[in-house]
Amino acid sequence: MKARHAIGAACLGALVGCGGAPLPDAGFDAGSDAGVDAAGPRSGPMRSLVIALDGTRPDALAAARTPHLDALIAGTWRADYHAAYTPLAQNLYDAITVSGPNHATIMTGATSSQHHVTDNDDVGDGDFETNRHYLRLLEEDDPGRNTAALFTWAVDRVITSGADFVSGDSDADNVDRVVGMLDGTFSGPRWPAGTDPDAIFLFLDDPDHAGHAFGFEPGVPEYVAELEDVDAQIGRILDALGARPHLDEERWLIVLTSDHGGFGTGHGGSRAVEHTIPFLVAGRDVSPGRLPSFTRNADVVPTVLTHHGVAVPAALTGTARGSEVEAEGTLSPDLLRYHAFDGDLADAVGGAAGVASAGATVGADGGRFGGFATLEPGATIELPSLVVGDAFSVTLWTRARSDGTLLGDLDGTGWAVGVDAATFGATYASATDRVEVAALEPDGDAWHFVAAVYRDGALATMYAGPAGGALRAMAIDGRDLGALTSPSPVRVGPINGDVDDLAVWSRALTLDEVQRLFAADAVGSLR
Repeated sequence: MKARHAIGAACLGALVGCGGAPLPDAGFDAGSDAGVDAAGPRSGPMRSLVIALDGTRPDALAAARTPHLDALIAGTWRADYHAAYTPLAQNLYDAITVSGPNHATIMTGATSSQHHVTDNDDVGDGDFETNRHYLRLLEEDDPGRNTAALFTWAVDRVITSGADFVSGDSDADNVDRVVGMLDGTFSGPRWPAGTDPDAIFLFLDDPDHAGHAFGFEPGVPEYVAELEDVDAQIGRILDALGARPHLDEERWLIVLTSDHGGFGTGHGGSRAVEHTIPFLVAGRDVSPGRLPSFTRNADVVPTVLTHHGVAVPAALTGTARGSEVEAEGTLSPDLLRYHAFDGDLADAVGGAAGVASAGATVGADGGRFGGFATLEPGATIELPSLVVGDAFSVTLWTRARSDGTLLGDLDGTGWAVGVDAATFGATYASATDRVEVAALEPDGDAWHFVAAVYRDGALATMYAGPAGGALRAMAIDGRDLGALTSPSPVRVGPINGDVDDLAVWSRALTLDEVQRLFAADAVGSLR
């Protein structure tokens, strides 16, 4: 169906780094700079480790047991290493969501329109002289650097790395080699035992194989188990790195990301679950917290080159990550409308008059938080006109028993949040395409939290999760949607289901603010 632009909820487990307890209540303050070297960056060899995971969805990573990545993100791996992370990073939009173009981007920092790789079949036609592998740039800057490129997918060899050591072997064998490089025991062509690595690039392929075989979903045990195996491999690498005898004198940067997510057992489409990927930066000089909106895998190369003190090619459009994190909001400002449905339809914030019910009923108790509104098939609640401008957020709780609209403008030209084919989604009518996402099935007997966040020129994000469960999220490029000005009346429904604690904010809530709302008793309790 090509009519609107929809995003849906399909990510982020408990909205943590890669699995475990939610932020910011798990000892990791997303806005804190505690623990950063008080004296500023120290001198020492600048070294880097880039780990790219093929076909890794952040929500599945969050559903997996990943203690090593969790410790890295939380800053408990080493007290002097801090991390910035986002589970809402994006891959390429000028190519399909497959490995070829995204591998080329992770290695060169160039977009598809620059390196000319558009699919898995034309990697050999890519322009990797104009857009060189970042390891080549490091070697050109200082041929004395010791660099290594390790990957499993044979096609990656076409993207000449210029590295001292190159391996196109299995994931397990390459992990063994990286561990040996870090502890000084590995020797190979152009890599004598005891060589100090300056830059290591490792691409692990097995998550993608598991996704194609069993499904790219957080509820697929085989896929989650593979991500847990990857975490164990990363744990071995971190152990070897942490045991280096001169680590205190070195300044390592660790970057982790992916090429694409997946939908069902495939990828290559334009769904948010295919575009949304994890992105992690860790090091002594990294500011801890949430990476900013629109972090993308094109940011790997600028991030690493900047760490090494090497000039970033002017043509690259990515951003060096690690010094800027998203500020934590306070939730109280900019709450535009709030309907608690505690026995009536009143707006407790804006005092909006003219709320009308067409077949809906409101009870004083039995909802998620006291009262709630019940809508039988065809019933609606009409709210006064609402101009949301170029940024807005909608949050609510629902027990949806059918497809339908949870909230949206009456004439259908602005935006809508609803349930479609067992998928929570937000639709923005200023775009031309409808983007489907993986299903998060509603349950008419269980309350689900739903939030849609829009900011003109940035990401459009959808969140959903069951009461007492994990909150998921997924994002899509919202830069072409334009400002939303919807002066039409706003309608709850038509849908067969219940709605409670409906709030509209005149700004884009942050990921951590949404997490706080999901964990709160009600929006009213945070005011």
